[in-house]
Amino acid sequence: MNLDTINNIYFIGIGGIGMSALARYFIDNNKTVSGYDRTASVITKSLEEAGINIHYEDDIDLIPQDVITGKADSLIIYTPAIPTDHSELNYFLNREFLVRKRAKILGEITKDKFTIAIGGTHGKTTTAAMITHMLTCAKIDCYALLGGIPVNYGTNYIKPKHEPSDIFVVEADEFDRSFLQLSPNITVITSTDADHLDVYENHENLESSYNEFLGNIKYNGIYIHEKNVNLLEPKHLKESITYGLDPSLPYHAKNIGIKDGTFILDIVTPLFEIKDIKLGVPGEHNILNALAALSVLHRNDS
Repeated sequence: MNLDTINNIYFIGIGGIGMSALARYFIDNNKTVSGYDRTASVITKSLEEAGINIHYEDDIDLIPQDVITGKADSLIIYTPAIPTDHSELNYFLNREFLVRKRAKILGEITKDKFTIAIGGTHGKTTTAAMITHMLTCAKIDCYALLGGIPVNYGTNYIKPKHEPSDIFVVEADEFDRSFLQLSPNITVITSTDADHLDVYENHENLESSYNEFLGNIKYNGIYIHEKNVNLLEPKHLKESITYGLDPSLPYHAKNIGIKDGTFILDIVTPLFEIKDIKLGVPGEHNILNALAALSVLHRNDS
């Protein structure tokens, strides 16, 4: 697949948080984007305001004609949440259009880029947003396709201020084994608690899929994980880094306190300490997310 030859991109389920970020990315890269979603939302309204044609009935007649007549340069992207009997999806499949899941396209976009992928059964979005914010503050341009909308950015798609950038921050979604499409340079795993057992059946299968994902890290890549994550580390890594609250760890937090409703803490790295950090989001889990984010930026900056 050569995305450079694609002009029309049609999303089935465009209002999803991951799909909408991808739609914004393609609009930003001068593609003609349109799509379907079951219901209108704040997200779809903002996409329509960006010039994207969206309809809300599963109706083949509502598909833009440019998509249908331009089959050779059209790409259909769908989310696994779309039911298998969806008439628009089956229309494209039966007529042999280029049809791909969102995860496949995300992997295609990032395969030759410097990719920072954040995985874990919780903490992905917050950690990805923190990494993006730290990179932005450090004046390191990046693309970020997030699974949520950070308050300080107001969007789930963040683009470089000085294009182009070869750095991508993405979430490695374990649902439907989507993360197996990614081949990151830096991978963060925040947790591997039992989740999505409708897909995996048991915790062992979930961890097995995470191990397979780690095997996709590029040669000489970096693996960063929370202390309680116990996965098999690939032999081709440049480095493996552990973070947590344990003072024996190379990246840890200490002197944690609360002042005026805000966490105040020091973060210790192998090279230096950063004192009196103010963390604007509450909870010990967000201290861990901040540690993960700093571990990424520290390694990327080194």
